[in-house]
Amino acid sequence: MNFNKFIMGTSMVAITFLIIISLSSATAQNPVTITNTTSGGINGTIENESNYDTIYLDPGVYSGNENNNLVINRSISIIGNTSDARNVVINGSNTNRLFYITNTGSLTLINLTIANGYTSNNGGGIYQENGNLTIQNSIFQNNYAQTNENYTVGFGGAIYNDGGNIEIIDSDFFNNTGLGGGVIAQSNGNLNITNSKFIENNGLYAGGIIAQEDGNITIIDSIFKNNKATYHGGTIALENGELAIFNSKFINNTAENGGAIFYYNGDVTINKTEFIENNASENGGAIYQGNGTLTIENSIFEDNLATGDGTFYNGYGGAIYKDDGYLKVNNSVFKNNNAAVGGGITIFNGDTIVDTIISNTSFIENNASFGGAICIFTGVVDISNTDFINNTGEIGGAIAQEDGILYVNKSRFMNNTVTKESFGDEGGLGGAIAVEDGTLYVEDSKFYNNAGVNGGALGILHGNTVIKSSKFTNNIAQSTGGAIIQEEGNLTVINSIFNGNKAHGNASNGGAIFVNKTILNIEDSTFTNNYAKVYGGAIYINNGTGNILSSNFANNGVDDTYGPGGMGGAIYKYDGSLAIKDSEFSKNKAFVGGALATKLGNTNIVGSVFNKNNGSYGGAIAQDEGNVNVKDSYFFNNVAGYDGGAIASEEGTLKVSKSIFKNNIAINGAAISEYDGYVSVTNSTFEDNNGKPTIYVGKNGNLNYNYWGKTNIKDVTNKQSLIRYYYGSGLVDTKLIPANIKMSQSKYKKTKTKTYKKTFLFKNLGKTTGSKSFKFKLPKYYKLDKCSKNNKLSVSYNKKTKILTVKVKKLAYYNTTKQIGKLNIIIKK
Repeated sequence: MNFNKFIMGTSMVAITFLIIISLSSATAQNPVTITNTTSGGINGTIENESNYDTIYLDPGVYSGNENNNLVINRSISIIGNTSDARNVVINGSNTNRLFYITNTGSLTLINLTIANGYTSNNGGGIYQENGNLTIQNSIFQNNYAQTNENYTVGFGGAIYNDGGNIEIIDSDFFNNTGLGGGVIAQSNGNLNITNSKFIENNGLYAGGIIAQEDGNITIIDSIFKNNKATYHGGTIALENGELAIFNSKFINNTAENGGAIFYYNGDVTINKTEFIENNASENGGAIYQGNGTLTIENSIFEDNLATGDGTFYNGYGGAIYKDDGYLKVNNSVFKNNNAAVGGGITIFNGDTIVDTIISNTSFIENNASFGGAICIFTGVVDISNTDFINNTGEIGGAIAQEDGILYVNKSRFMNNTVTKESFGDEGGLGGAIAVEDGTLYVEDSKFYNNAGVNGGALGILHGNTVIKSSKFTNNIAQSTGGAIIQEEGNLTVINSIFNGNKAHGNASNGGAIFVNKTILNIEDSTFTNNYAKVYGGAIYINNGTGNILSSNFANNGVDDTYGPGGMGGAIYKYDGSLAIKDSEFSKNKAFVGGALATKLGNTNIVGSVFNKNNGSYGGAIAQDEGNVNVKDSYFFNNVAGYDGGAIASEEGTLKVSKSIFKNNIAINGAAISEYDGYVSVTNSTFEDNNGKPTIYVGKNGNLNYNYWGKTNIKDVTNKQSLIRYYYGSGLVDTKLIPANIKMSQSKYKKTKTKTYKKTFLFKNLGKTTGSKSFKFKLPKYYKLDKCSKNNKLSVSYNKKTKILTVKVKKLAYYNTTKQIGKLNIIIKK
């Protein structure tokens, strides 16, 4: 066995645990009872020609050469004649090893204390070589294996097992010391521990209790407390092999790496086990995983600590540090663990496939500078059905991710907080999750009452983010992004709800979402009651691309008093492009742009509804420079205190078509106000807007071919308060160019019954007023048989003259290209 790997090399030590051997009760076939004064002592009794297989020791201390360095080369049981193991002591007097078990030997120790064993080799109390050792109801205390200057010996302060089998039941181990494995060092063997205690043992280099290279270890119903290793694994250090731990406790163990357990390679399974107040001065307060597979079920990690010394590669993983390998955690609790990085878990050196799975687990009140509960550096991590509550960090109150891929599904993030007030490299990002250069997928999850400087719930730098079917409620950012901030990359939000999120600082923007140089896609989502102090009550888009489809914005707002901002009650967009389709904006409020404020860039709005929004300038929309196109949209009951009840535009190009403006209110421009730019409004309807004029045009515009409510075309044309142009210092009223009707007719279509069908289409195309009639004569030898029409047409037919007259009514229809009348006639000979 090469235990130098624990000391001299860079390879890691791990401990593996599996139940291999079963306890065989000692059956006395040839017993003998001795005392501590019996001639020859235990050694003489073992070597006696009677071949005693069971030796009973009366209470007392058995020491000296006759009771030390005992060689076991056959099956022997040594049993104390007492119920209290402290009454029968085999004492090495700090000068001798007590037992050597050969490959033919089998030793059972019951009701004994093995104390003060010493060796300058391996195995201070017992050295076993391919044999079998059973320990029951016994105590191992103050045994010591001393190392040399080359660190080639000194393994197993109490027991050294080379390829053999060990069974330990109902036993206690106190204050044993070895270079590797203060209690037990094992190579290629099998170790079984049940209902035992290991307290204040010391591994001078690794494994305060157990150091293993290869082999199998199983631990059941046992306690490990106040054990210490200078470097690796306060209780267990393992390299290769298998380790299984069930229903046990690890309390206040310490090491440089892996306060309780350190392992490299191998398979480790932990179930129904508690790790409490373990401490690593570098990484892995409770567990350090160097590689291999680690599976944790139904376990508790509480008050563990990885302190670090402030250097870059220290203080990782208050409970668990995963350097490499596969990690699975299920149905467990991580509470009040602390580290510089990853208060609960730190995940390093991951794979390109899922290498960490966390499910049905709770992370509560963990703390770290980077990732209060979890820190991810690389790899693919899948988290599901997990709660993150009251965790804190300077970056990422619950989770910090740097590179890699993180999947979060059906999980809850509540009351997580970023504690540092500054942003950037110094902290303040992502009250619940912070991501830098990674990919984040969130689905069917909930974020409540999280708080950060930037990104109350999520803070993403240079990453790609997809959010589906999730809820963000009452998250708070001191600066930007009450729920989410994303700087560069892509953010997609689908079927999600944002309610009551706030960016509430003096210069705060984006009550729910803030994006910068990002492609933002939002679909089938709802934004309600979000608030920002300055820009974008729900969303702030800066120099990026925004696409919003089939979403709802209600009761969002910014400060509506004049100041440095107060723009975009629901959305503020600066430069870049924004497309809004099939969405609804209602009861949003701002000083400028009750629902939407846009500056520079291009904005396209299609098939959307703006209802009961409120702003001093632009009750629904405010435009400053750039281009805004509105089509097939509805503006109802919006109010502006000054200009543009529905839309206020300044120094930009505004084009509106096929839209309806009704019951909007403003002092100037009840529906639309435009200053120092260009406005074009066509094929739209204006009804019952309150303010004079209905549309205010500052410089240049085209307002022909619209429907102006109950007022007929002539009245509209002569209504001087309807539209007003501004030229220089004066106001000039203008007239509309009225509409007209044009008829187009199809050719006769012959039918089998020798009747003919002809269709006439009527379209509103402009320039003449009033109703219009069209007359045409039927062909010779034909007469009118049938006529079908709608309520916009009236038809009369003179049988004598064969003249068919069609009158088109309601010329002031709002759409210039819409077919307003269709007449089908059937004629026959």
